[in-house]
This record gives sequence, C-alpha cells and structure tokens, in this order.
Amino acid sequence: MQRDKEHPPILTDHVERYLERVQRPRDSALAELERDARKNDVPISGPIIGTFLSILARSTGARNVLEVGTATGYSGIWLVRGMKEKSGKLTTIEMDPERQKMAKRAFEKAGLPEGSVEMILGDARKVVPQIARERQGKFDIVFMDVGDKSLYGELLDDCLLALRKGGLFIVDDTLYRGVAIPSFKTAKPKTMRAFNKRLFSDERIEAEILSVGDGLAIAVKK
Repeated sequence: MQRDKEHPPILTDHVERYLERVQRPRDSALAELERDARKNDVPISGPIIGTFLSILARSTGARNVLEVGTATGYSGIWLVRGMKEKSGKLTTIEMDPERQKMAKRAFEKAGLPEGSVEMILGDARKVVPQIARERQGKFDIVFMDVGDKSLYGELLDDCLLALRKGGLFIVDDTLYRGVAIPSFKTAKPKTMRAFNKRLFSDERIEAEILSVGDGLAIAVKK
C-alpha cells in the first residue's frame, strides 16, 4: 500500500502485506467493491476489518445491527453474513443517494436474505437520534464509519442509547491520519484524539483500540 506523510503506517508494510495475502478470496460482490474503491478512491473497511466484523457479529449472535455510514455496502455485506442463522437485520444509514444506490446493487449481488437490510437515506445527525429514541437498547452492534469524524463524538450518546447492555460499539478510523503522532495537529487527528479520550473515559463502556487498518475501536456497553 502506498503511503504518504498524511497516512503513516499503523502496521509495518510487510505485516500488512502478509495479512492481505492470507485473507480468503472474496466473492464477486465484495471483489467488485474492492476494485471500485481502488479505482475511485472510495473508503471501505477492507477484507481484514470486514472479516473481523463478520466474526464479531457471528460470535455475539447478533440479530440487530446499526451501521452509521453505508458507503457502497462493503462492510454491510460482512456484517449481515455474520449474523445469527441469517435471521438478522442490518439498519444502515447513508446520506449520499448515489452511494446508497450502489450499495443496494451490491447487497442484491451478494445474495443477502430478503428483508435483512433496512436502508435509510438521510443525515446521521438527524437519523441516529431518532432511531435511538424509537429503538432504545435494541441493537446488538452499532458500527460507525463516516467521513465526517466530528460525528463520532457528536453521536456517541445516541449510539450507546441504541445499544443493548453487553452490545458492541465499533468505530473505524480511530488511528486515522497520524492520530497517535503528537506532531500531527490538523483537524482530523485532533478530532479523533478527542473522541478516543471520551471513549476511554466513558463509564458506560469498556473500550480498546486495535491497531489494524486505520484503527478499530471496540467497546462493550456495561
């Protein structure tokens, strides 16, 4: 993977290349989304984190998952495929109508069970609080991966309200663009540092950050 000063490596290059090599081959639906991401610079979680999301969904017996940031549907496919007995439901929010259309096609191509995905088009700032009020404590997993990192802290309380006790709050990009390097003082690292500080100090959850991809935070609601 090509690096620049705004994308300092979290893993060493040889470890990252090794992990990419040992992944199982993806089917045509996921492979197509990976090609599109490389061609059009679309941020997706990638196969390492995708596999991990599927494992978490499967191991927790998740039946209801809330995803904040559908993008092109890549992580959503992994999550649905990990849900218990294919009876689970993914509620996924996206504000870009073109990306939502692409995600709908990807879900269909992936052969996800009928009724397993509820797609909501709208601004997460409005949609997530509404879902949290209407479905308080109903979700086994809440996964957040959006481009506007200020939403992470802004929607933290609502995400935890929507999550059941013992449920998992998962957040991508928590080590994004040099978060761990003090000399990086641009907006996104500063925003993510503030969010990470909140995550570790919040008494409602127990959290940790894994140094894979661009950093993956996992928190369990007490």
